[in-house]
Amino acid sequence: MKMMMNKIVFLFLALILSSILFSCNSEKENRPMTKEEKDYRYARIYIDEGVYDMMEKPYSVFDSIDQNAELTVKKATAWDCMKELMTGKAEAIITPMDYTKYWDSVMKKYDVKPFIRMTIAYDALVFYVKFDSPLDSMTAGQIEELLMNKNKSVRDYFPKIKNEYHFVTNSPLSSEAVNLKAMVLKGKKEKRRIYYFPSQDSVKSFVKAYDAIGIGYLSQVIHDPDLRPLRISYIDSNSKYVFPHAVHQANIVRRLYPYIVTHYIYVFSKQKEAAMRLGRYISKHPKSQKYFLNYGIAPAFAKIKLIDEVN
Repeated sequence: MKMMMNKIVFLFLALILSSILFSCNSEKENRPMTKEEKDYRYARIYIDEGVYDMMEKPYSVFDSIDQNAELTVKKATAWDCMKELMTGKAEAIITPMDYTKYWDSVMKKYDVKPFIRMTIAYDALVFYVKFDSPLDSMTAGQIEELLMNKNKSVRDYFPKIKNEYHFVTNSPLSSEAVNLKAMVLKGKKEKRRIYYFPSQDSVKSFVKAYDAIGIGYLSQVIHDPDLRPLRISYIDSNSKYVFPHAVHQANIVRRLYPYIVTHYIYVFSKQKEAAMRLGRYISKHPKSQKYFLNYGIAPAFAKIKLIDEVN
């Protein structure tokens, strides 16, 4: 009888304990998340549409291995990416664009502190043509002259070509346009007409169909057998002539190309823990960095062993 009573008491206590635990769990599930919990778990990521295809795999891998992170990823122009970050609507953005004078002035006006920025990889702003084009190389001086002097034509430098070449690139809101103005035009406005398209895919399609020079990134054309970046010679910062090299990741590492761009991930603040974890993964994790190496650009934190060419 005593043993029976003990069993009844034990079951009664177990039911009470289960009820309490269920009640606690239920309250925990129903209560709103704190800001810290949201920052740890959720992140809205905006990716520059010009590099979205390349960046899609690294963030997808991170999203699958970090079970505590729930990412909402959107594709947008570089301009819109930066706008969403500035207004706090994005926890992080991925773009090969540095701060511009416009964004610097906005940050100063509204007392916005510089965001956390991690370097992902190095790429190249390239001038590319269709594979069978007679154009092979140009000088940086020729490109700058063509864009800044409306009376100059490509045929002035290459009289054997049959048709004049147009310069075409992504929209004025793209990082391609921003990097073109910063690196090639040195902040000045072009004098020659540049044809802007709504996406880099439409730029590539136009270059394949017509006599045109596309302006984009090495990462956008490196896997397209119908397109070819022009080799570019230039005068470096030490006034030394650099002959035209193939546009290749090894020559990006060796700084033997005049227009090298940096892929960044900007994070709104270190309190945005899910975004910070993505930033650390995509910028430093060996698997992510190897991905960029295999893709054909120069990862920021990988060790690349260069072998001298044998003539």
